[in-house]
Amino acid sequence: MEARTLSQPMELGDGSGGVLRYSAQAMVSWRVREAPIWRGGKLLGYSETMGPPSPGTATADREAISIESSGQSGRWGYLELRAVQTSSSSLQISLPGDRLVQLCFTVDSPKRWEDLLRQLVREAYQRAGRGFVREFQPRIAVR
Repeated sequence: MEARTLSQPMELGDGSGGVLRYSAQAMVSWRVREAPIWRGGKLLGYSETMGPPSPGTATADREAISIESSGQSGRWGYLELRAVQTSSSSLQISLPGDRLVQLCFTVDSPKRWEDLLRQLVREAYQRAGRGFVREFQPRIAVR
């Protein structure tokens, strides 16, 4: 089955045959280190250093997101994701094991991918009876 790209307006309805699947080319970077940011003795947050970008593909279906790149690859169910957010011109996804991936889409919109993933995460939480997701960053939180 061929994946639909997000170059057209995004619809969350099922694709042909009742299957939802979107795919897009992206430059994929993985976090290589993180440093705390302090001010006046208080921890304000963290600054991530991303590794070199490599060409790859992001694919989302009803159950999981898959990321394929020359650096690292994997597939994660939506209940496994820890945070989803846009950052400048890219999408960042916090993964299990304190991993962070950044996707800079070559022809698609990071905002549309953020909207898509937020909807799919919400659906997964509701199917699992884990509540309504009210926040996606700095961590996914339910009410």
